[in-house]
Amino acid sequence: MGRLPRILAAVMGTAARRPLAIGLLVTVLALAGAALALRLSPTTASKTLVGSSSPSYKATETDNRLFGEDAVYVLVKGRVSNLVLTSDLERLVALEGCLGGNVPKRATPVGGWSSACGRMGRTRPAQVVFGPGTFLNEAVTQIGDEYTKTLKSLGSAGQDEGQAAYNLALGKGYSKAKAQRLASEAKAVAAQRQMVSAIQVALKYGITTAPNLNDPGFIAQLVFQGGKAAGTPKARFAYLFPNANASLIQVRLKPGLSDKARTAAIANVRDAVGMRDFALQNGEQYVVTGAPVVLSDLTTKITDSIALLLIGAVLVMALVLALVFPARWRLLPLLVALAAVVVVLAASSEPP
Repeated sequence: MGRLPRILAAVMGTAARRPLAIGLLVTVLALAGAALALRLSPTTASKTLVGSSSPSYKATETDNRLFGEDAVYVLVKGRVSNLVLTSDLERLVALEGCLGGNVPKRATPVGGWSSACGRMGRTRPAQVVFGPGTFLNEAVTQIGDEYTKTLKSLGSAGQDEGQAAYNLALGKGYSKAKAQRLASEAKAVAAQRQMVSAIQVALKYGITTAPNLNDPGFIAQLVFQGGKAAGTPKARFAYLFPNANASLIQVRLKPGLSDKARTAAIANVRDAVGMRDFALQNGEQYVVTGAPVVLSDLTTKITDSIALLLIGAVLVMALVLALVFPARWRLLPLLVALAAVVVVLAASSEPP
């Protein structure tokens, strides 16, 4: 008899002589294993699919660190013109601020701290949020600043040029009268140049006053493509407006979030788009999608399916043992097998 058979024979002999002690030991191991196995949960982390030392994994981690993880998309279904040329644009700006967790100091988030905006304001799971509202709001601010700066410069246009011309004329020995005349001419040229610049800004954006977010004419000039069907967004804004009937908000989550934190962030995004404060008034609808959303939902479905499958498998095996074997302890092999599975799962769990 070989060494392994002798060891197995000795173990089985001990179990036969002391069944109660062995039974208690197996029970304790099974209970301890169950406590550890309860920490196990399915995960869709990239490290479970590819080794952390591989070039593709490292490149993905670098990309996530710089730009955030795969985006959670909030698709706004409906005419782009109905969204950006009405008061719905202000609601979109507020929603994007909520999704970014942007709560000014000493301010209360939309819906209070117990709302989705409040929770995202505390946890701030998003690394960056791109969306039509944020883009247009920033465009209005920057173009408005440029327009205002250009108008202010008209009042003092040519002062430096005129003074420089005056000093140069005196340096060449011209009379003060001639130097002043040359200075006036230099001022006029500079003022004309500034006026042309102001006109170019006005023509480019179709504005005669400082732009604001509630100016449909300015927004239409900025967003829509001239010479095409009404309501067709410019091609350069395809990442915000894929077509005339869709607008897109991207919420790129911070890298390194746990599965629990990522699931909570996605739930908060869904809760936020369902808040009355952000409800759109012109027939548009929000749809939350994206790779993180699909994977999170898939993980939940897999977890539920595994639990149901395990319960079903145990019931079937118990029924088979009860019908086939007439022995008194016919279910004991099933209990031992379950205990072994639990112990193996416990060994697979990681410390918290």
